[in-house]
Amino acid sequence: MAIYMNGHYNHYSATFPFVTSDTNPALIKPIYFRHTQSKQLIDHGLHWLSTMNQLIRSQLVSTEKSLFTYEPPKQEEGILADAFRDIKQQIEAKGIKMTDIKDINTIHDFAKYA
Repeated sequence: MAIYMNGHYNHYSATFPFVTSDTNPALIKPIYFRHTQSKQLIDHGLHWLSTMNQLIRSQLVSTEKSLFTYEPPKQEEGILADAFRDIKQQIEAKGIKMTDIKDINTIHDFAKYA
């Protein structure tokens, strides 16, 4: 489903695979973090953080009703793991919830109650 912002000065839209259709939509966005280079991983995370910042700023979505799911890098240590922790912290600092794609209970509860 797409979320649109149409205003006097701008137009903005983003497509999410899982969105409720009410006036205060809840959304779940799977984010890919299995990149082979840390710059790719960070840039991808920043792209979605920027998209969310614009949608939140436009009052089209709220952080309380936003969930990003992810599969972390294969390595638990090293440059990719460090890049992942950094971008994850930036996204969560905005108030957007994040959970491992394997955490079905958290995803289910969010979808049920958001």
